[in-house]
Amino acid sequence: MSQSQQWPPSLEAMHALLPAFEFTSMVTSNDLGAVFFANQKSLDRQVALKVFSPSLAADDTFRKAFGSSSKLAAGLRHHNLIGILDSGQVDGMPYLVMEFVPGKSLARSTRGQVVEFGQSLAIIGAICEGLAHAHEAGLVHGHLDTSSILLNQQAVPKLGNFGLGRIVHTDPDTHAPRHFVAPEVLVDPAAATKASDVFSAAAIFHELITGQPYSPAAPAPSTLCGCRKTIDAVLKQATDPDPGKRQADAEAFRAALVKATEPPRKTTALATASPSPAPLPMPPKSGFDSKLLVKLAIIVVLLFAILFTWETLKKTRADREKQNREILAKREAAKEASAALIAEQKAMEEARRKATQTNLPPDRPVIEERPETPDESLARLRVALSSGARADMPVGSVKRGDRYYFLVEEPMSWAEAALFAEEHGAHLAHPGEDSEWLGADLTKGRECWLGAARYGAEPDNWVRCDGQPWSPSQPPAGNGLFLVSMQGELRSADDTKPLPFVIEWHADGTNPGSLESQLAATRASLNGASPIFPPGTQISGERHILFVPRPIDWQEARELAEKGGGHLLVSASSEEITAIQEMSRSMKARDGIWLGGSLEEDHWLWITGEPWQAAAWADDSNASDEGVALALRPGEGWIAMDRDDKASGFLIEWSEDKNATTPENTSPAPTGKAAELDARVKELVAATADKRDQAFADNVKKFGWDLDSFLRNLNRGDQDRFGPSVRYLKESVEGNRLLVEQIKEDWNNGNITVAAEMAKLLNYHSGKENEIEEKFTADVGKIRDAYVPKLTELRDQAKSAGQIKIASDLDDTIEKSGNLTSWLESFDVTFDPNRKKNETNFRPDSKQGTIDNRDRDRFREGLSDEERERLEDLIRDQFRDRGDR
Repeated sequence: MSQSQQWPPSLEAMHALLPAFEFTSMVTSNDLGAVFFANQKSLDRQVALKVFSPSLAADDTFRKAFGSSSKLAAGLRHHNLIGILDSGQVDGMPYLVMEFVPGKSLARSTRGQVVEFGQSLAIIGAICEGLAHAHEAGLVHGHLDTSSILLNQQAVPKLGNFGLGRIVHTDPDTHAPRHFVAPEVLVDPAAATKASDVFSAAAIFHELITGQPYSPAAPAPSTLCGCRKTIDAVLKQATDPDPGKRQADAEAFRAALVKATEPPRKTTALATASPSPAPLPMPPKSGFDSKLLVKLAIIVVLLFAILFTWETLKKTRADREKQNREILAKREAAKEASAALIAEQKAMEEARRKATQTNLPPDRPVIEERPETPDESLARLRVALSSGARADMPVGSVKRGDRYYFLVEEPMSWAEAALFAEEHGAHLAHPGEDSEWLGADLTKGRECWLGAARYGAEPDNWVRCDGQPWSPSQPPAGNGLFLVSMQGELRSADDTKPLPFVIEWHADGTNPGSLESQLAATRASLNGASPIFPPGTQISGERHILFVPRPIDWQEARELAEKGGGHLLVSASSEEITAIQEMSRSMKARDGIWLGGSLEEDHWLWITGEPWQAAAWADDSNASDEGVALALRPGEGWIAMDRDDKASGFLIEWSEDKNATTPENTSPAPTGKAAELDARVKELVAATADKRDQAFADNVKKFGWDLDSFLRNLNRGDQDRFGPSVRYLKESVEGNRLLVEQIKEDWNNGNITVAAEMAKLLNYHSGKENEIEEKFTADVGKIRDAYVPKLTELRDQAKSAGQIKIASDLDDTIEKSGNLTSWLESFDVTFDPNRKKNETNFRPDSKQGTIDNRDRDRFREGLSDEERERLEDLIRDQFRDRGDR
């Protein structure tokens, strides 16, 4: 490996090798492969990326299997198959980009424990559906086992590793057990067929319903789990050593299981008499044909054809018999190998039994099976209980009326216990008038959590887990928030010490103590005189605050909070930030707690519209990323997390803050004021630029008028003499500015005839342009000098408010303001500080710039006082020039 010098590669090495992915964590690894979670940047989606070691890639068999199987698997689309999104090779390591499946493998989920029969049947049915879809596409798994099947968060199985066999397992806690693999595949992995997958599926189903690995010597499943004997027959056929005797494919195996679980149906046989066959008609006798010779010739030809066909048929039969003998030989070899494997497994089973019996004391009876513990049965039934099933209840549960009660001995905090109960379709047990039996019959006097807690400002206000108020006849002792039962007595305690707890199920399958039910009850009570808040709700000032500990993304948390008539908690002021930080110190939330803030178009906003005035960042490294929301890390401060990530919980707030918010204070101060400032400055700069441009336009227009006035007051001869140059000067304009450099070049080259009056006009108006430009530069400089300090003040406000992105953008704007040109361009105003000042020293040549004396008197006639004064200046200049010469 050139990029990664060690196996497995680190996250940094994977970043360098595959920059299109952002690798977040390594899930599992062993000597042959590793699995990473990553984000595919181009599509912004989470994927699982499995990379295989270079040593494995050096194997020709694996390379061929990888190339063919990955292409076939990529074409499969089924809800029970892990989708293959892409494949390739990098730095000598083949890799697969796969659909991200949140959950665990079937091996890790079951851990060899018995799974309820109905759930097992549903799991194996889904597995067979996925296999059947792959079989239709011509793809055989070949090494199916519980570690190559993932269960998502809805317990839906999804199959992976098609065609790659046992070598692809990368779960360090599991391997590819031999008891899942068909005998013919153990002998020759290339011999895998659809029937081989049927064997594996049957072995998986056997382990799910019995909790024991499949073995030919294992007792029938009906003797272990109490299922029907028809299931025994289906599994026996599916695990037959001869592939030809098993069900043909996964769909046939699934159909056989379904049929085996159906109740038997009574059938009535109706005998019907078969009619006697009618006598066959005798062929009619034929007479002698006169064309006998022709018919004989045809018969001879047919005989030769039959003889040739017979020889060909004999050769074909011989070839077929040879192929059949080879197939039978292979089957016999597989049978012998299977028989040897069965004998080996029987011997191992017998040796295990003998070893178990040998290790037992002589006077102790042999116990074939260990009884299921209460915790094991609770874990086994979790999915069924959470769906409302109550037919099978955990070992150790106690029924009273229409309720079931169960003691969970694992100590947890009150909030963790409430979540655990809901995950199993229950809620913490409600205190009742006859709750003394809990301490006597169930908890045996142990200290345990119950399902009630104080709420509101009054110490005697109690609410149960179903959102209903509870008024105990004897107030529980203590000043804690949550209810505890100890030795039959009730008292209160804070949620700091983990305790066992009692959970309660309703026989009808409902759960009025679920979080959604509690929130619905709260929402319904908000308009009443005395609202009732969920257990565990605390008060901070005028706000009611509830911490809900459960893995959840930001949008789900927001929707749940709103279902309860509240919203995700908002800490809009320094005082509120301090209060929430103090309240959250005891909360367990390694992955953060969602708050009601989110980054929207570079601005951090509160969902209530309250102004963003302060912040308490513990880590602001992600505070400028797109798609993030605000979370609190207890004891540290704020962090920004991707909205699709799972935080450890969320905080709900009920208050009047949202209703008190007015339009005047909804915008974050730095953001709103910066926008207003930019808009005002843009108006001022644009107005200044317009004034400049208008001054340029007026100056050019006046230059033309002055030239026309000069030319109009000349005699006919001088008009003809100076007219072309006047027209040239009037046309030497672009963008309302004189083309001074062009005029200067033609002036020096003698291409134009210029009188002294024309030179004076040119000097005056080109100098006027310089004055206009200098005034514009000074005016916009004053605007910028007033703008930057205000922008700096807003930048400092943004920093103190925790608006990281806004502060950074304002810093960039302040820095760019140092260059007047780029600053004006940001407001769409053109400015060239390097523009050369216009020449203002144009002087006409004395020979071409004089006017004859005989025309002077006539020239003065009809002139205005201003024009006459300018003419006198021109005459004096001419006489001065002649005197110099």
